[in-house]
Amino acid sequence: SRTGMALMCLVAGYTSTHRFNNACTPGTLQRYAVRALKHMFLLGIGALLITLVSYVRSKGRRYICTGALHLLLAATLVHLPFLFVPRMALAVGTTGVILRIFGYTVWEPRSCGGFDHQPFQLGLSAQLLGIGFCYMGVLDPLHRLVAPCMTEWVQIWM
Repeated sequence: SRTGMALMCLVAGYTSTHRFNNACTPGTLQRYAVRALKHMFLLGIGALLITLVSYVRSKGRRYICTGALHLLLAATLVHLPFLFVPRMALAVGTTGVILRIFGYTVWEPRSCGGFDHQPFQLGLSAQLLGIGFCYMGVLDPLHRLVAPCMTEWVQIWM
């Protein structure tokens, strides 16, 4: 669903910002950058495979080129510069969501006729809102409450 994808992008932006803020030392910041590039590489391979398989399967008629993995890849790439200016991320994200709510589309990639088309404006805006929410500390009380109960792998995923 589009709402679920937007929430996933919001959590991804929040998590990325939280990790970025915790990367204070040069070695830790370098490790953050390597992990971000690795995740983008894996998302890119997954998105490319989905596009190729759906193209071959549909004989070029209806294939997926703007699906969930494509959106996550674009949002992961676009949000990185905003980590240095979280107030701008909050402003741009809020504006994008409000425009989308009122039916205005700034930019959407062309769908390839596939069954999985995600609204990029909503997803990118949600990821930027995640950066702004982390900057404002919106979910900090919840994180402090839940963190002791979660296992290590769940904290890494979130």
